Amino acid sequence: MIEGVVPAIVTPFRGGAVDLGLLDAHLAWLAERGIRCVNAMGTTGEGPSLSLDERRAIVERVAAGPTDFIAGTGCTNLPETIEISRFALAAGARAVLVVPPTYYEAQNLLGWYDTLFDALPEDERVLLYHIPRFSHPIPDELIRELGARHGAMVAGIKDSSGDVAHTLDWLHEFPALTVASGDDTTAVQFGAGGGRAVITGTSNVLPEEVAAALAGDEAAQAYVAAVRTLAMSVPREAALKLLVSVVSGIGRSEVRPPLAELSPEQERHVTETFAELRSESHVGSR
Repeated sequence: MIEGVVPAIVTPFRGGAVDLGLLDAHLAWLAERGIRCVNAMGTTGEGPSLSLDERRAIVERVAAGPTDFIAGTGCTNLPETIEISRFALAAGARAVLVVPPTYYEAQNLLGWYDTLFDALPEDERVLLYHIPRFSHPIPDELIRELGARHGAMVAGIKDSSGDVAHTLDWLHEFPALTVASGDDTTAVQFGAGGGRAVITGTSNVLPEEVAAALAGDEAAQAYVAAVRTLAMSVPREAALKLLVSVVSGIGRSEVRPPLAELSPEQERHVTETFAELRSESHVGSR
């Protein structure tokens, strides 16, 4: 259903509000670098921090942009998950990416997803989102049971466990599904194992380099991994937004609390270290 690099795009904020103009500029920059599909409102996109009205506005803007899109629509409560999923699919999303709900123990995760699938048109597509460090894990049996009950509506899975062996196991266990890796650091291994799609945060900044890594370029992989490590050494979303501005010339955007902005020391560290990594790299767009 999807192939190649799908950036999990950042959501730009300014003055506490979503800045749709900066979003437009980022989408155009990605499209110029070969990106054909993006994932809006996921983890990197601060989806859990967005209101339903903000999500609708982002969906409408991305739908009008130069790329296809997948919409992150998982909410803590089921009614809002259904509402924004319907809205995104009606607006033209290729699929919705739905993380399990947080907070409560997942006593009936099958029932939660069942109700969601039953509320959507049968010709639409859903990707399950496995990110166990933030949410309930997606067990194999859940994938099988949802597939048996809802057929082609279950289009695939994004695996953000960080365990490439687990992702490759799913790739081979569920050959009819799109299995996308959410890990920037293992794109070479994933591609070598037959993987064809990655949905990642660092591809906001290095879309061509992530694509090269997926195609088997070890030098590109080392560069991507170094930049990801740099972003993870400080508040990640703020670092990615800084780096998007550095590489693209687009105005810098803010994060929304509870996420934190970079301190002056952190900003200097990220900027200087990234400049060193770029100067040492011989791959991609530099």
